[in-house]
Amino acid sequence: MFNPLTILQTLTPVDLDAGTVFSGSPSGKMVRGYAAATPFTPAAVPLQ
Repeated sequence: MFNPLTILQTLTPVDLDAGTVFSGSPSGKMVRGYAAATPFTPAAVPLQ
């Protein structure tokens, strides 16, 4: 079993392009996120 607090403490914050994250096209608008997914990150399901 894993310790959630330990996992959260090791996250590395990064700036990501919002357009690339949400639509796949760069927008120049930066949003804050994390460098890697965690066990708490939901799976991405493409829209049909």
